Amino acid sequence: MLSRNAGGVSRQRALAALLAMMILLGSTTGCVLVALTRSADLDWLANTLPSLHPDLFRFTSAADYRQSIAELRTVADGLSQAQYYVALAEIVASLGDDHTVLELSASAQETFGSYPITLYGFPDGLYVIRADESIAWAVGQRLVAIDGMLAAEAAERVAPLVAQAGEGLAVLRVPNLLVRPEVLYDLGISSKLDRAIFTLLAADGEEVDIALKVAKPWDLRWSEGVWRAPEWFRRSVNWHAYLAEQEALYIQLNVFSGDEAGLLPSVTALLDAHPMDRVILDLRRAREGDPNWARPLINVLVGRPELREPGRLFVIVGRRTYSSALPLCYELRERANAVFYGEPTAGRPGGHGVQHSAQLPCSGFTLRYPTVQFAMPAGGAYSFVPDVLVYQTAEDFGVGVDTALERVLRSAPPK
Repeated sequence: MLSRNAGGVSRQRALAALLAMMILLGSTTGCVLVALTRSADLDWLANTLPSLHPDLFRFTSAADYRQSIAELRTVADGLSQAQYYVALAEIVASLGDDHTVLELSASAQETFGSYPITLYGFPDGLYVIRADESIAWAVGQRLVAIDGMLAAEAAERVAPLVAQAGEGLAVLRVPNLLVRPEVLYDLGISSKLDRAIFTLLAADGEEVDIALKVAKPWDLRWSEGVWRAPEWFRRSVNWHAYLAEQEALYIQLNVFSGDEAGLLPSVTALLDAHPMDRVILDLRRAREGDPNWARPLINVLVGRPELREPGRLFVIVGRRTYSSALPLCYELRERANAVFYGEPTAGRPGGHGVQHSAQLPCSGFTLRYPTVQFAMPAGGAYSFVPDVLVYQTAEDFGVGVDTALERVLRSAPPK
């Protein structure tokens, strides 16, 4: 009896020791268990993703994709976690699909953290639009360099991690990658994984070097400093307002989730009750959900003969306009003679939508992929380009002025 108990304890201890060793060994490659090597991730990308994606090789060749995976397979287990993530992200980006994106697992994000600033691209460069409250003074300053590398060169280094799918996509995603320590370190932009020197340019023309350390998400206390972002940038829900002075109805659609129906009575009442020189539909943050939810509202606008006259219905688009919003852009252009203002979209017309996600079996990285394919418009456009190009300026942004909306409101009234 005693020997049986002792044997049981010994076996339990042996199993516990083996498990600990497997976890320890696995941690060098980011896998929970050593039995799951990084080949499991690569097998999933090579075999499972093509079966889940509606058309994985629509914008690239299967041969090139599989060759990239084969090349990474020969060195994957010798890479650090940061190197491995960057290598995988570049392969995923090579597919040219804005909806197929590799993200770090939650634990990896917490491990790497991020630099305590948020960057945003304006016509004259990248600016800090948000920072931890300890360095709130940095908000409004333009990025000059990271660890001595000029901002433009650093942006070029990270660009291959973004799919070539729409002119606005790199403008949208590159600034986010430039505050990711694992990306900067692996691409040779920064010399350390946990800190970097960011050179900023103040409004008075003075350059200042600020040594930033990586911060965990829960340690950040965000501040906009003295800047005040425009209303369109700050609002994440659908909303609308009647601009009495300009006799204009402004509607911002950010999410296609079903609550658009709640706008119909109010929008209809405003159209009936007030003089209406023009209606402005803002799709600059519209990128999620099913576009069919927005169709009743679109039908109300298109169904008004006066709004189908040229110069009466305006649509504002930008770098965050993609996915489900793009079919609506073409519909409004064809059915309502809408005039488009703003920036080129991030999404590729005729691309994909309705994302699902899966975790890679070894690393736990999250792979987001689309489940719906949209029809390709005539001409196979690379990006939806508005009729009038208007870029939000840093000067306007800092004082809460909506550059594109102001241009629309100043445009000549319809005759």
